[in-house]
Amino acid sequence: MTDSARLPSRLHAWVESVLGPLDRVQDSSHARDHSPVWRVTGPTGDHYVKVAPRPILYTRETCAYRVAVPHLGHGNAPVLRDSSAQLLALVLTAVDGEPLKEEESPARLRTAHRQAGRLLRRFHDAMTGTLVQPEADRVVENTVAGLDKHLAGPVTTCPLRKPTCCGTW
Repeated sequence: MTDSARLPSRLHAWVESVLGPLDRVQDSSHARDHSPVWRVTGPTGDHYVKVAPRPILYTRETCAYRVAVPHLGHGNAPVLRDSSAQLLALVLTAVDGEPLKEEESPARLRTAHRQAGRLLRRFHDAMTGTLVQPEADRVVENTVAGLDKHLAGPVTTCPLRKPTCCGTW
């Protein structure tokens, strides 16, 4: 196995129980100390392993991957392969694309924003049968507001009020 940053041993064992033996581990974290991310490669392909800094952030993210992401359509977002509440960890499929963080082209930014708008519309339309419309509108508005803030403030309940999602409603 090659690696640019080792996974902690308990995390490594859990990831291998999900994906099989790892051939490569690469640190893919942002400049923040509190949110480690690794890109791992094994017999099932490339995946990302994320560890949340706090339980509430883990809960939010797993809730989003279980409830919201499936409505975005195949290939439009990573798929949650598994999660561990004990480790606050998620294993996600890798998807094609590049982060927009440093994108300078106005045309590419407009295209990305249009795509994000279409995905939010798809999510919003899918939720009308599950949620009452005002609550669905609130979820979409909160999602849009949270894109720039990267979930800066704590939330004490699951916005989708799904007991199978996060159990904190």
